[in-house]
Amino acid sequence: MLKPKTYLIIGSIIGAFLSALLVSGYFLLDLSSIFNRSENSSESQPISKPWIRLPASVSASDITKVTFTIQSHAGPLVGSDESFTTTNSVSFSSDETARKSSGRINYDTGRKKGSDGKNHKAVISKSQFERLAQTLIENDFSNETDSSEYITDTTISTLIVTYSGNTKQIRTSNTGKDSAAVTEILKAFRALENDVNWIEES
Repeated sequence: MLKPKTYLIIGSIIGAFLSALLVSGYFLLDLSSIFNRSENSSESQPISKPWIRLPASVSASDITKVTFTIQSHAGPLVGSDESFTTTNSVSFSSDETARKSSGRINYDTGRKKGSDGKNHKAVISKSQFERLAQTLIENDFSNETDSSEYITDTTISTLIVTYSGNTKQIRTSNTGKDSAAVTEILKAFRALENDVNWIEES
């Protein structure tokens, strides 16, 4: 039979062991709550990623010509029998001139059978072109990308801007779902197209 002193020693050892377990559990719970607070804080306050708009490298006075073209094809393949391609183009230049052309090319046995179309010209004022150029700048045309909103390649519409010896081409939507910037540019372009007095060239 164990002596009372032995019981006392065993009890002390067990007590110390239980105390150690309690202290360890407290620290583990405290560390867990710290990590949880850190995770929740990062979720409620995401890292800020400010977007900085860089100054446009192109000014309105750099723009010398703005053109919008629409090319459509009907038939199995371009150049195949009984197929044809139509092209419509409108352009405005800083020299205060404007041109509009429409044409159709018919194909027979893989060769161009013939083409017909009409050409028009017009005179615009310096301020009219400057307003169009300013619309392009305000809508940051130089950073616009081709639209992904189109159904097929049978109709291709393209906005072409000539500036400082460079050319920027933007493929626009053929479903009427352009970006807000391109929508504003085309709105100004069509308003000018409807405003000028076109004269058919002989």
